[in-house]
Amino acid sequence: MPLAPFARKNTLNIEQAIRAGESYLSGFDLVYGHGTECPVDEAAWLILEAMQLSPLEEPDYSRVLDDEEKRVAMKFLRMRAEQRTPAAYITGRTWFAGLEFFTDERALIPRSPLAEPIMQGFSEFIDPSGITRVLDMCTGGACIAVACAYAFADAQVDAVDISADALALAAKNIKFHQMQDRVRIIQSDLFAELDPAHKYELIISNPPYVDIGDMQALEDEFKREPELGLAAGSDGGKQRRGPATGLS
Repeated sequence: MPLAPFARKNTLNIEQAIRAGESYLSGFDLVYGHGTECPVDEAAWLILEAMQLSPLEEPDYSRVLDDEEKRVAMKFLRMRAEQRTPAAYITGRTWFAGLEFFTDERALIPRSPLAEPIMQGFSEFIDPSGITRVLDMCTGGACIAVACAYAFADAQVDAVDISADALALAAKNIKFHQMQDRVRIIQSDLFAELDPAHKYELIISNPPYVDIGDMQALEDEFKREPELGLAAGSDGGKQRRGPATGLS
């Protein structure tokens, strides 16, 4: 049994734990893409989190797990394999644009290709120094909104979402990054509750994008995410046909 090393009283170091975790996860038909791309990276993430170590930093692979760390690591690995829960939901945190965020099933796990352009201030397309107001439409957990606040130091950012649950998570992330004075939460169905007098130099959106057919075929890992953040009607274009009041 691949998880047997975690249950034994013998010593188990980080390298051995990762290899055992990789072997265990490889025995299941899992889907990756919520922060990692393969079983070994997923195992490393879960095991380091179980040890309260950052998965972004190179560990001392010879360090031995204590009994509690082995217990938590085994719990995390079983949740990932048997319940098909994405690692980010198991650990409760993830990273976007080089920043740490809280994450849970109230919002999608951030994986937008917008991360790199945001970190570069969209300098290929605009003059970042001229950005004073940013709108993040369909903000979810506010990862994009907070990243924009870092990227555009003089900008105020409006983080808009229809989901009260997602906005509660967004508020937690905004507070974590001490951006309460820079990032404003607005609950709205697209532009419905926005003030038309407010104009934005930059509007960013990562809206629901999965059509009905693909929603039905989603793997279990993606079904763990809120349907409201994924489902986009019969052809995946529901949100793109929404009201555009406030665009200028």
